[in-house]
Amino acid sequence: KLDFAKFEFGERMRERLGSMSRRHLEIYLHERALHLEQAVGSSSFESVDAEVDALLSLSPDLPRGHMVRALNCMAHRDQHGAARALHAYFDCATKQGGPASGRDPRAASSSAPLELLKVQERVAQHAVLCMAGLHWHFGQLDAAAVAVEETVRLAQENGNDEAIALALGWLAVVMTSQKHPR
Repeated sequence: KLDFAKFEFGERMRERLGSMSRRHLEIYLHERALHLEQAVGSSSFESVDAEVDALLSLSPDLPRGHMVRALNCMAHRDQHGAARALHAYFDCATKQGGPASGRDPRAASSSAPLELLKVQERVAQHAVLCMAGLHWHFGQLDAAAVAVEETVRLAQENGNDEAIALALGWLAVVMTSQKHPR
């Protein structure tokens, strides 16, 4: 396991990452995302961003790389950068089959258009919910509430109980932040 607190992204590490499989890169990015979440604000924006750039130069379609960038931007109060990174994250997720999917929706089959539509619907629900979290993080509570309501609407239309549950959890967070009467 890498010690990210002492991590320096040099040429030797770049070579090591370049020889990793896609799955190993994903695992590395997941570890980095966990560290970033735990160490919000303790790493410099530039060092994390340089690391993400290097990782994405090796594999540009790794969604977690874009999520790490979004978390880094949020930790350093860069709302525009975080929104751009979330959009890139969901673009990659759509290409790869959406949240919690190991399939490529573009694979040739008779139901490929229908499958792609289902992926886009699933990704849209999670994308809007992530934007709600982004708005909440930056204190834009009305915008967060609108995004949560949109997530609930999309999830109900598509019968996605998981997305409904997540959205209702976020609704409670937003309403508590707004000091909304119960």
